[in-house]
Amino acid sequence: MRKRVICSLLASTWSYAAFADVTIYGSLNASIESVKAKGSGTSELPRLTRIATGTSYIGFKGGEDLGNGLSTIWQIDTNLRNFEQGGVNDQGQTAVLGTRNTFLGLQGAFGKVYAGNSDNAYKALADIRLDPFVNTTADVFGGIFDRGGARLPNSVHYFSPTLGGFRGGVTYSFDERRPIATDGSVQNNYRLSIAGRYEWQALTVGLARDVQGSKLNAAGTTLDYTGRAFGRANISYAFSEGTTIGAAFEQDKRSNYKARDTTQNGWIATVTQSFGRSKVSLLYSALGGLQGAATGQPDDYKSSQWVFGAMYDMSKNTQVYAFATKINNHSRAAINFTGPVDPVFDQKSGSSSATLTPGNCPQSIGMGMRVFF
Repeated sequence: MRKRVICSLLASTWSYAAFADVTIYGSLNASIESVKAKGSGTSELPRLTRIATGTSYIGFKGGEDLGNGLSTIWQIDTNLRNFEQGGVNDQGQTAVLGTRNTFLGLQGAFGKVYAGNSDNAYKALADIRLDPFVNTTADVFGGIFDRGGARLPNSVHYFSPTLGGFRGGVTYSFDERRPIATDGSVQNNYRLSIAGRYEWQALTVGLARDVQGSKLNAAGTTLDYTGRAFGRANISYAFSEGTTIGAAFEQDKRSNYKARDTTQNGWIATVTQSFGRSKVSLLYSALGGLQGAATGQPDDYKSSQWVFGAMYDMSKNTQVYAFATKINNHSRAAINFTGPVDPVFDQKSGSSSATLTPGNCPQSIGMGMRVFF
C-alpha cells in the first residue's frame, strides 16, 4: 500500500510553508533457499542453506504541477538488498541512497523526459510477463536473457505517452570516465537504447535495440571491443482462461578489438496458469554458442536455465512463493543468478573479487514471501 506523506518546507526569515505530495513505496523480499554450484570439476560450491532477499527496495517519488499540463517529476529509489546481512552482499558491497532508478525531469502531453541513473528503454519496456519470478533468485532477466537491459548512470531518457496501444522510449548514456588503456586506446562506452511496446487487448509485442561504444578490457591494457549491439523481439498473450504464454529472442553482437567479431543468440519461452489467487509457472531460457569465439569451441559458451514455481497472493500487497531453478553452464560459461540480486560464488566469497568458476551450474530450491507497500 502506497502512502501519501505531506512534506512542509520552511524557507527564508518569513517562515512560509510550501507543500508537495511525496509517495513512499517499496518492497521487502525474503526467502530461505538450498543452493549449490557444481560441474566444473575444479573449484565448486557445495550445497548450503541461505537467506536471500531478492530485490528489496524503498523509494520516494513526487512532482509539482507547473500548469498547462506540465509537471516536474522526480524519484529516489534505493536497494535494501541483503538486509539479512546488514546490507552487505557476498562481494562486500553495500547499498547506498539512489542505487536504483533515481532521476529528475518533466512530464506532459508529450510524454516524459528525465535524467539521472535509471533503466534504459531496452529494459524499461521489456515484457515482464516473460519473467514471472522477477526480482527473486529465479529471475532470468539480465542473466541468460535480456542482457541488453541495464540501469545506466549519466543517462537521459524519453518515453512517449501510450497512443493506440503503442509506447516508445529512447535512452542515451554518456561515458564520463573515458579511461585510457596502457596502449593508449581511449574508451567511449556510450549507450543508445531504443524500444517500443504495443499492447492490444491480451496481446503484447515488443522490439528493442541497444548500441554501445568501445570498452577497455578488465586489465585496462587495451580495448576489449570497439562496439557492441543487442537486439530483442518478444510476444506474449493472456488467454481468458487464465493462461499466459510468451516467447522472445535476443541477439548479442560484438565488434572485438584485434580479434574476430562474435555473435551469440538467446531465447526464452514461458507459460503461467492462474487459479484464483494462485499462479503456477514454467520457464525455459537458453543462450546459444558463441560464434567467432577466440578460444575453445562455440558450444563451450552455451547456457540454459529452467524455472518451475508457484505464487499465492495472500492479499493485495503480500505474496508467498516457492520455486526450483537450475542454470546449466557449459565449460566456458559462467552465467549466474541475475546480477546483484542473489548470485552464488565458489571463489573469494565476501570480497569484491568473488567469482563463479566457468562450468559450474548454480541451482536453487526455495520458498519465500514478499510485501509491497
